[in-house]
Amino acid sequence: MVHHVRPDVPGKTWIRARDCYPKNGQRVLYWFEHVGGPFEGEYTEEPFEQDGKTYVYHIFSSKHGFLTDDDVYYIPLAPDEPVPIWKKNRDRIDSVDWEFMEDD
Repeated sequence: MVHHVRPDVPGKTWIRARDCYPKNGQRVLYWFEHVGGPFEGEYTEEPFEQDGKTYVYHIFSSKHGFLTDDDVYYIPLAPDEPVPIWKKNRDRIDSVDWEFMEDD
């Protein structure tokens, strides 16, 4: 199994979605434990009903696809803020994972 490591983004802090979701419609940089990233995208909430109860899908989406899991970490971005530059940390990534991440 490939282990993905959140990159260091100078001046920014990753927030775990299940601890605090962004505002609906928020522009974000997001990273998913099982896929990697980061991806520039948007957070949206989609309510749905099941068995007479209302629930919410928490969706992080970008041109690369979407994620709806609580293992998402994100950095909120202002609408006109440039996408932050992150640093790959070779000391924290094994050789197989580093090869996978070369295309970021």
